[in-house]
Amino acid sequence: MHHSITPRSLFATGAALALFAQSASAQDLDLSVVGDQLIQSIQYGDTRLVGERSTMLRVGVQATGTIPAGAEFDGLMRIFVDGAEIEESPIYSINGPLPISDTLALGDLDSTLNFVFRAPLSPNVELVAEFNGAGPNQVPEVDFANNSFSSGIVEFECAAVPDMMWVPIDYRPGGGATPNLPDPALIEPGVGDNFIQGIYPTKDWEYRRSDAPSKLWTGSLSGSGSSLNASLLTDLQMSVPQPDLIYGWVPGGLPYNGQAIGIPGQAAMGNTQATRHQRTFAHELGHLFNLQHNSTDVVVPGVDVEHHLAITQGLPQIKISKKDIMAAGLLTPQAWIAPNSYQVVLNNSIFACAAPLLASDPGAERLLVTGLWNSETGELELSPAVAFQGGRASDVYAKEDSDLLVRAYQGDTMVQESGIQARHAVDSCSVCAESGADSEFSPSPVSAFVHVFPSGIDHETVDRLVVVNARTGETVSELVRSSNAPEVAFVTPTADTLLGESLSVSWSGSDLDGDDLTYYLRYSNDGERFSPLATAVKETSITIPFGELPELRPGRGFLELLATDGLNTTVVRTEGLGGEGGTLLAAGSNPPMVYVLTPDTGKSFPKAGTVLLHSSGWDFEDLAINGSSIVWSSDLDGIVATGRTTSTAGLTVGTHVLTVTGTDLSGLSTSDTTTVTITDRDLPGTSGEICQADVGFGGPGTASLEFCGGDLSSGTTADLRLTGGAPNALLILGVGPMSNPMPLFGGTMVPSPINTLIVDSTDATGAYSINGVLGGGGPFSVFAQAIIEDAGVTGGFAFSNAVRADFLP
Repeated sequence: MHHSITPRSLFATGAALALFAQSASAQDLDLSVVGDQLIQSIQYGDTRLVGERSTMLRVGVQATGTIPAGAEFDGLMRIFVDGAEIEESPIYSINGPLPISDTLALGDLDSTLNFVFRAPLSPNVELVAEFNGAGPNQVPEVDFANNSFSSGIVEFECAAVPDMMWVPIDYRPGGGATPNLPDPALIEPGVGDNFIQGIYPTKDWEYRRSDAPSKLWTGSLSGSGSSLNASLLTDLQMSVPQPDLIYGWVPGGLPYNGQAIGIPGQAAMGNTQATRHQRTFAHELGHLFNLQHNSTDVVVPGVDVEHHLAITQGLPQIKISKKDIMAAGLLTPQAWIAPNSYQVVLNNSIFACAAPLLASDPGAERLLVTGLWNSETGELELSPAVAFQGGRASDVYAKEDSDLLVRAYQGDTMVQESGIQARHAVDSCSVCAESGADSEFSPSPVSAFVHVFPSGIDHETVDRLVVVNARTGETVSELVRSSNAPEVAFVTPTADTLLGESLSVSWSGSDLDGDDLTYYLRYSNDGERFSPLATAVKETSITIPFGELPELRPGRGFLELLATDGLNTTVVRTEGLGGEGGTLLAAGSNPPMVYVLTPDTGKSFPKAGTVLLHSSGWDFEDLAINGSSIVWSSDLDGIVATGRTTSTAGLTVGTHVLTVTGTDLSGLSTSDTTTVTITDRDLPGTSGEICQADVGFGGPGTASLEFCGGDLSSGTTADLRLTGGAPNALLILGVGPMSNPMPLFGGTMVPSPINTLIVDSTDATGAYSINGVLGGGGPFSVFAQAIIEDAGVTGGFAFSNAVRADFLP
């Protein structure tokens, strides 16, 4: 027979399901939240959070009472923006199910139930975590009402994506013809930038290589990197578009870890030792963000949410017992970022969500002067000034905060006075000099400065630059305009030169006043962009890897040579490169640079756990590529996501080769791959039918009992269904509060004591059902089992399996 249950008759026929539950034996297990951490790299209670960044919510769940052997729990998290649940919600834990424990240690990543996600960009976000919910792995406990956690209203604020240009340094101290470049595998995206991706407060970094594939440096870096930093900052100023920051990677070790041009600043350089280089990079950027050296301990556990630093050092995600990134002389495994440093960085204007800081007139010419200042002796080595198109006026300081004052004169009239700082920051290291460096290290007092005057200064009428010690008022150096400007001309390339992978460029230069000349060479592929190729050189020839530069736009691109004698600058450009009817040919477009940043190969994720997908995307012709131009696909599931910073939670169980492909506007593509494994698990709170736990003890006979439907919380219903019994046979349904298996009629009866018996009969197919049993009224658990009269089995009665029904509030 089939009984359709109405609310009035529910407990007339199915009353046992509630009556025996009301007298269920007391259970003393209870799970509750005892701690939480909402973190993007470090969190100290009020640490600000950034939208669209990879984020982890750690929920500490602790048990009281008796923990059943082998018991595990899992959970999900819902995300609400402006009170509405977002489309991606709910998301499932990244590390469940976890063993139930009565202890909690935030220093152990798996002591908390963890959820990872890309945070919404909103001031009104609520995160609600639910654990040990209904489903196949729910564990009975005395109080389900405390099985959730709310973050309250959280703001995820906007942060800009900095433009970080890196340069491989071809370091040949003293000269020579043999290239000496850093290992490209140590500095490529997904390796060189791993520390900055892990700690700094933005969803991404535009970590992109300079247009020129390397920068030749023949001076010694053993005592100081000041000269190299000045050259790098000049390259930054002469680049169009101009990056926010520039960093030079030096091959191997140095007698120190690295050096920033100033605090703050825009240029830095450092080593490429595998145990040091990632942290050195992040440390020097800290100086550029106005952070000083410190000895701060990181006293709260940090988290490398995307696990960037699994490469190269195999470091764990949890960061505990570390020093702040600004402590001097550290190895990569010894450092993380402290809350105070994080806040200082987040307050830096480079992360401000505003229009990019551009020159007010990008086509205007500006005057750049650079020098090396010895703070101990007061001596200044002032380099020739150069006028060029582009650049951005340098920050100026009040006199009392300055080291030097740079004054520009027209005749006897001072038309500009700029206060500048010349203060480097060397990351000293007691053992670095023993690690492959070219000589012993002795700290140098020499600092570099690069100063660009505003475009309102007419550089052609400035006839004198005077540099004054801001503390003493003493003039320490000056440049005076001579009568004649340099005369320069390109020798090669000529009109019949074929442009290919490598191009020889040479020029002639002279000066009627007998002044020494200094040269700068830039390349423009389209008449708007500029890429520095040689900076402040004395040589008159260079071989450039033309095939690796941005593609020449026929008739629009050119090489630009700037020659300065001190204050006079002469500029000449090639004509007709690739022009119509000419014989010069372009080298062709470059494919984009696309790398998987995370996840790393070999990572494993549980079914439905969020897999954070992060790639680079840069094209020498099209610049940044993102959105639908970046496609993630699986060899098992096809296309799974688009974009550089995205995620997926829908990968099927199995091992996936994930491929990220970036396509530029020319249709050229580059791909990178990683391999991850998705392991199976039962999901808590799964939508659809939920079946209550089968506790076994069926037989003799083939009768099977199940109780399926809603999760038995208030407002839900479930159906009790029996199949496999003898047809049209007497049925006895026993309901009781306890599991106490005991022999009966040749089988085993589980519920005991039995509070209520329902006596009925099976239908012609041997089935029986009670439909529409209401949930709610819990938490409590009850046990049910059916006995069916059956002459064909020993003892004359068949026994179904027993079912445990867990009613929720």
